[in-house]
Amino acid sequence: MLSVNSSLFDPLGLVLPVTIKGKIILSQLWKLGAAWDQQVPGDIMTSWNKFREDLVGIEEISFDRCTVYTDSSAMLVIFRHASNLAYGIVEYLYQHGEAKLLYAKARVAPAVKRTLPALELLSVYLGIKHVTLLIKIFPVKFREIIVTVDAQVVLSWLLCQSINTKCQFTRNRLKVIKEMLNDLHDKRHIIKLRYVNMAESPADFVTRGISLTKFIKEMGFWLKGPPWLHARILVWPNYNLECLSEKSQELITAHTSSGEELTNTPIIN
Repeated sequence: MLSVNSSLFDPLGLVLPVTIKGKIILSQLWKLGAAWDQQVPGDIMTSWNKFREDLVGIEEISFDRCTVYTDSSAMLVIFRHASNLAYGIVEYLYQHGEAKLLYAKARVAPAVKRTLPALELLSVYLGIKHVTLLIKIFPVKFREIIVTVDAQVVLSWLLCQSINTKCQFTRNRLKVIKEMLNDLHDKRHIIKLRYVNMAESPADFVTRGISLTKFIKEMGFWLKGPPWLHARILVWPNYNLECLSEKSQELITAHTSSGEELTNTPIIN
């Protein structure tokens, strides 16, 4: 199993929704404490055999990599998500009224059990960390960078000056993320946090893995993102944040409803 996962070469994460399943299976074995010469449990072996079959079919898939026009600026939209199995990011370049998949990356959840909001913070950190790399190496100027958050409580944490939590891990991650955001702002990069429903986030695929059959079926969604992302005029959807207090909702609305590149339609009701 280890050799198969190590042999996969997909630096841009184009087929990550399928290949992440191999890493998740290895992670499950690790958590069970299985030795290298120990019999693999039946349910895990069944999942592994299905995964191996999907790997054969991946070889037949091809991708159009005309991703960016270097003669004009672009908007970078990063979807990110976390589950108890893995956390990851999926990046899209929005330019000339259409979005194209740029890059995807995922990591299995840490062996030390974390809460789901803590894992969500790890995915936010992963996304912002990659932004700093893209700014240095990408041939196009980003007129705006949007990092989506599908966990309401995590978005409120990121926008508040301080949070009341006893979890040291959460406090540390928030401190680092906010320092990275402040550094980007100081360098005059426009980076914003926006809420998106999990059902409209392609990053959901890379946090649990999907079969090759479903991957082919959802190829349009994977390559271009949700329908509203490849509209000629980008209008962010309206959402209700019913899990948050009225004060937190007002804070998020004030932050997300401003922006030169989007219409003035409120982001959240």
